[in-house]
Order: sequence, then structure tokens, then C-alpha cells
Amino acid sequence: MKKLLIIENSNYGGGSVTSLKKMITQIDREKYHIMVLALTEYKFLSSDFSNIKLINIDAKKNDSGILRFTKKITGRLVMKGFLPFASREIMYYVYSDLIESIQAVIKSEKIDIVITNIEPFRDLAGILASKNLNKPIISFIRSKYAEKRIAPPKGLIEEIDASICVYLPVSCDTSKSWVNMFNISQEKCYCIHDYIEEDNITVKRKTGRRLICVANLLPVKNYEFVLEATKKFLTENSDAILTVVGSGDRLYVEKIKKMAYSDVFFHERIFFKGYIEEPRKLIEESDFLLLLSHREGFPNVVLEAMRSKTLVIATRVGGIPEAIKHGTTGILVEPGDLDAVFNNLKKLSNDENKYNQIVENAYAICKERFSPENYKKKIDFILDSIASVGSMN
Repeated sequence: MKKLLIIENSNYGGGSVTSLKKMITQIDREKYHIMVLALTEYKFLSSDFSNIKLINIDAKKNDSGILRFTKKITGRLVMKGFLPFASREIMYYVYSDLIESIQAVIKSEKIDIVITNIEPFRDLAGILASKNLNKPIISFIRSKYAEKRIAPPKGLIEEIDASICVYLPVSCDTSKSWVNMFNISQEKCYCIHDYIEEDNITVKRKTGRRLICVANLLPVKNYEFVLEATKKFLTENSDAILTVVGSGDRLYVEKIKKMAYSDVFFHERIFFKGYIEEPRKLIEESDFLLLLSHREGFPNVVLEAMRSKTLVIATRVGGIPEAIKHGTTGILVEPGDLDAVFNNLKKLSNDENKYNQIVENAYAICKERFSPENYKKKIDFILDSIASVGSMN
């Protein structure tokens, strides 16, 4: 039996954690023993996986406040391309304690294969630690960077690329973006869409005007646009409400709540629920899911809404169009198009036949294309192929 170490580096839960749980569910436990190494104070692995060994490490505790700050700033300068010389050596210094801690776990647990669960740059410490011990690395790519993002130095990217056996971008768009922006090896990219469990949904529409947004409260999720786009709809429909599910950066959360409640009229119309591990029930009870981000990989919540027969209105970014066909399985809008969001909410909340046609189409596509069986075939193929080789080479 091979031992897998999944390195998780999430601060806020969300899509990467949901995808982690789904992956664990589909891995053949007769072939692979799974452990999760959390690089943050990990709270998101539910009791459903009580048989999974969870290891928490925090190498920062060994640094003084000043040293920690210096390393953080230095690392950011390197990853933004401002320190192109000796970038490899600098990043080994920045992550030195963390690399040592990860290597200690890999050695003590006799790990055979390492899976990093966010994307190569955020997972750099895990990649460097695994490379030093000649362990095969599978790197998920769940994030798509802004087109104008300054890239890390070419030499560092080349070292990362040489270290990784296979990339698992969560959408074709994400794969294309990383190949074009960072020149990673296209032949190593193997797109693996997430899946959704098949259930028989009998949820009835209640008001037609229950809106929900399930996304971490971070600037990339563009909650300013969400509020601007929905306040007019809430104003014109006395039975309409907006529920927000997600946690995030404290200052940004405060900013969005202040914006939401700038008018006392909205105090009982907009509800912030915080992080909820399983928001399925809230999604099923809603009529529209809004996801109006600046950029996305392949958001789980879109599949969850399709499965729940909740109509998706989302920006045409990232991998979302790989699941949503405009007017057929959901609604796609351009980022910043407030009128398109409002007009579609108004139209579809008053046209039950069209609404039902779209959500039924979405449900059928979800069952056909994004099934657990399809996902399992892909993850089995990847793991078995790497396990049969057994080394970086």
C-alpha cells in the first residue's frame, strides 16, 4: 500500500477544502493510505474523515515577529519578480523552517507520493521539501491569476516545473492560463473537473426571489458588485432576500457589511452566515446563486447549485463557462454589468417556465458530465501511473 500525503494550505475553507474532501472520498483506500498535512490552523476536515490522520505544523512559531515579517516581505518580493537573482536560495531561506518540518513528516511517515492542494506558488514550501527527498509531486492548480500579475523569476518557475510530475488544473481555462502566463509544461497538465454527488432533488421554489452567494469574503470574489447588483432587486421586491455564506479577511468583511447595511432598509434583507462547512441546504432553499467574481478556477458551488436546481448567475470568468452555457444551464454576465444581473433576476423570477427549463437542463448536465464515476477514473489513472514509476524520474 502506498502512502499519500496531501498538503493543505487553506486559511478560509471554501472550494479547495471541499475539493480535498471529495478527492479523499474517491481515492482507492485499498491501494493508498492517506494523511493530510495542514500548514495552517486547520478546522475544516469534518468528522466524516475521522480515519484520516491529520497533522498540523506551524513553522512560524520558531521565528520572532521581526524575522517573520522580514521573511514574509522577502518572499512576496521574490514571487512578484522583484528579486530575480538567487531566488531559489532566497525562497529556501524564507521557508527554511517549514521545509524542514514538512521533510520530517515525509520521512517519519514514509510517504510515497505528495499531493499539494492549492497551486504551485502558494504550495512552494511543500514542493521544495518533497523535491529534496525525491518524492513524486502532484500539484493541483485551483487558482487563476490576474492577467497582468507579475510572475516569479523564470529560474524559480523552471525549478518548480521540473519538480512536479503532473499538474491537475481544475478547468481547461485554468490550464491554458498557467501555460501561457508561466510557461509550465503543457504535457504535464491533466484537467480534472470536480464532481457532485448525485441526489434526487425535489426542492420546490418558494418565493422565486431568494438569492444566495457562497464564496469567501475576499476582494477577488467582488462582493461590492454583488451588493450593487442585488440592492436594486431587493428594493423592488419586498419578499427578496440575500444570504451570504463565507468567511474571509476581517477588514474586508467589515467593509462589505458596512456597505450592505448602509441603508437601514437592508438590515433584515441581507444575512451574513459566516463559514458553513456544508451549505447545501441553504443552496437548495434558494432560487438564485450569484457568483460574480473577478476570476475563478472551477467553483464547486456552481455544481452544487446545478445539482440543487438553483439557477446560477455568474460572471463569464475562469472555468465557469465549462459548466454553464448561457441561457441553457444558467446565466453568464460580463464582470461589472449590473444591468445584466438585475434584468435576469427580474425576468427569471417572474418566468417560472423558463426558470424551470434552465434548472432542469443544468441538473441533467451535472449528472452526465460531473459525476463521481468520471472523477474516480481520472484520479485512479493519475495515482496508479505515478505509483508504478515510484520516483521523480
